[in-house]
Amino acid sequence: MNYAIATPIQYTLLNHVSNKTDLANQLIAVFEAVGWTVHATITGGKTLLGASPEGYEVLLDVFADSGSNGVLLQMHSAIGGPSATVAPFLAYDASYSWQIIAHPCGAAISAPGKGFVPSTLGAVGSAAFLGIPFIGSNCGVTGNPVTEAWFVFGDVAPVGVATNPRLNIDVGNPAHPTVLQGCLNGALSLVAPANAWNAMQILRFSSAAPDGSNSHPYWYGEQDFLYPAFIAWPPAADEAINIIGQVYNAAVRSSPSPVDALRTWDGYNWMAYTYNYFLGTVWVLRGNAGGKQNVTY
Repeated sequence: MNYAIATPIQYTLLNHVSNKTDLANQLIAVFEAVGWTVHATITGGKTLLGASPEGYEVLLDVFADSGSNGVLLQMHSAIGGPSATVAPFLAYDASYSWQIIAHPCGAAISAPGKGFVPSTLGAVGSAAFLGIPFIGSNCGVTGNPVTEAWFVFGDVAPVGVATNPRLNIDVGNPAHPTVLQGCLNGALSLVAPANAWNAMQILRFSSAAPDGSNSHPYWYGEQDFLYPAFIAWPPAADEAINIIGQVYNAAVRSSPSPVDALRTWDGYNWMAYTYNYFLGTVWVLRGNAGGKQNVTY
């Protein structure tokens, strides 16, 4: 398989966080360490500029939220377009540690051992998954080239565990509060649409063995199918889902996995980001070591 790789990649574990402001500052330091630059200083934090290997950019506000005991991550256009209408919430809790896998155009953030059972709302504000996707060459309809693309998944401040890649691929359970949105050329994807399949999602190709619902493309058979982490959403309600790009430093396997499990294949070191989802797992690169250094799709 061909991977979309953005380096450097850094895994950071935060075990000592004293308050929400400290959490914001430590997150900012992690982003800066992998190449995000300070665009502005804002109340409670900073605005950071991220850039993909292809040259696409996005702005990210990381700041202690004055209205809750946590940090908000607000993405917005770097070229004069819109801000996301949702902002993932990361809760400050003395019992939380944090792991961040960051690179120059994205991050997978999570609190180990937290936030896996949405029905209990047991750990609100425990995950965020965001970035700029890899966009294929010559992508875009003639006369409408891609100028920007970015996405963000997370939890609701401060009341809900949301559908996001920490819990599931595809759209998961639409009953759960949803903080997820993408932007393509200034157009934002739908948030919490009436039809869950109109929501932004990482596509899944499920095995015919565990699915059996005839609702998705099948990988026919029971073997573990490895494929790119494609990010997709429709341009408007009830229109065809468009594959916007490929998530950098990520892949999907069609089998469930214990969360945070470590595994090596193709010379890369991977961590399971998704919690034991029966239709598949998002795996994220945990560091720079190894790898075939092959090209993107």
